[in-house]
Amino acid sequence: TLVLGQIAAAISTTTKLQSIFGCCGVPYGLPNSTLNYMFLGELVLGLVAIYFGPMQVWFDTAALPWQSIVYPIAAFVAIVVIEEIRKLFGRMCFDDGGRAESTTDGLGGRDSKLKVPVAAL
Repeated sequence: TLVLGQIAAAISTTTKLQSIFGCCGVPYGLPNSTLNYMFLGELVLGLVAIYFGPMQVWFDTAALPWQSIVYPIAAFVAIVVIEEIRKLFGRMCFDDGGRAESTTDGLGGRDSKLKVPVAAL
């Protein structure tokens, strides 16, 4: 659960408000290929340490029942979905006038009009 929770958190915090998977907008995706390879390596190493005999001896582990694999996957999906919903609400709280471009606030930031208090996000 810890490994998949960390990966879900890393994916979710890649952007502040932009959807990773395109939920009601253009998807940001996972453009950092090095990080993606590290995610994959972490998963593979974890599974090998649990299910491959020689690694079980080295790490003093034993094979886990299938429920111990399914529950972390469900937690991973839940974390990512909840974050995508939070980002959707965050995007709905800002009004950019429907334009792709917006004016700047003079400090290099966007001059978006906030519809709800920031503390609600």
